[in-house]
Amino acid sequence: MDSRAVQELYSLARRDEELSAAIRRIRQQETVVARTRARSDAIARFLAALPEEESRLRVDIEASEHSLARRRDEVTELERVLDLARSDEERERTEKAIARGRDRVAAAESQLGRARSALDALEQEAAGFPTELARLEDEASELGSKDSSLPAAGAGPHALSEWASRADAVLFLALSQLLTERDRVIREADELASMLLGEETYGSTIAQTLRRVEAQSARRESAKP
Repeated sequence: MDSRAVQELYSLARRDEELSAAIRRIRQQETVVARTRARSDAIARFLAALPEEESRLRVDIEASEHSLARRRDEVTELERVLDLARSDEERERTEKAIARGRDRVAAAESQLGRARSALDALEQEAAGFPTELARLEDEASELGSKDSSLPAAGAGPHALSEWASRADAVLFLALSQLLTERDRVIREADELASMLLGEETYGSTIAQTLRRVEAQSARRESAKP
């Protein structure tokens, strides 16, 4: 078996491993970039809508407070009427009205509670964004420090989204080049292994092909007198 051809196959196998590792690294970087863009876009949309949403919820709270106060006043007035009731029929009728009024008070309290909870949740979510943005900015900066081909990351959701878009384009190009080179390496290895083995090896990985070449070489050596 041609030893120089076998050595070339080993060299192609090593190059395939290097390219595979580089491709995995870029795909991991793409995952970080995609996550950064998705979150920065979501934060930007949230912050853009925040003033209007806060205003809407405060209006809801104010309306709910007025409704609750009105319902409570109605119950208070009915209780005063109950104290002045002169007949059992009037008392019974007033007591039923009070029960209905208290149900309406409970419903108004629930509505007010929901509106206040919604505002609290909105403000709590908004309060967490500075920390999340700082983390996203750190991740982007760390990615750039490990790969000088990536652009520098800016601060804030809009700058991060723009950075992610540019970084994605850089990574896409780099990945395309690596995949093209790996296809070439695999093709050369297939052709070389087919020559060494005397049969086609298409569909096998370079590592699998190399093991077949090693096995055949070992058989030939053992068959020598």
